Amino acid sequence: MIHALLLAALVLPANAETLHLNEISFNMGRFTPRVTLTIDGQDDLASPGLAYGAQYLRQTSSHAAFGIGFEKLNPLAHNSMTVITHGLTTSNFESFTFMGLAKFSTSGALRLYLMGGLGLHSTTLKIDMFPLAGYVWLDTGTKDKALPVLRTALGLI
Repeated sequence: MIHALLLAALVLPANAETLHLNEISFNMGRFTPRVTLTIDGQDDLASPGLAYGAQYLRQTSSHAAFGIGFEKLNPLAHNSMTVITHGLTTSNFESFTFMGLAKFSTSGALRLYLMGGLGLHSTTLKIDMFPLAGYVWLDTGTKDKALPVLRTALGLI
């Protein structure tokens, strides 16, 4: 991306204000969630997973660019035998963000950037619980899977 922008800067006409540059960036990497789940005991909510995202910006003037972006966190499910006494808990979450972006910059030898956005964020939490072999739920006396927790929250960011 930097090479393409440098090449475009070398061939810009004298009236560069009329040229609209596009900027596309992709992000991907491994992440480790730092969130815990506590019921009877405490353990991690999810295992390390993949995070990725992208953004597109179109420069509308020499000091402003507008566009869109998204980010997704996708950790692996985490199994625990310490969250519920004599039980197995499988927990996970997914997180997604979509937003409109604006980037403003100064000119000169040192260019400062200010970037912000407005968008939607969604997080889904899923928890399944089972009693370990040889145990039953105290309230029902059964070995069935407990009703799973599945919650999705939406928010404006």
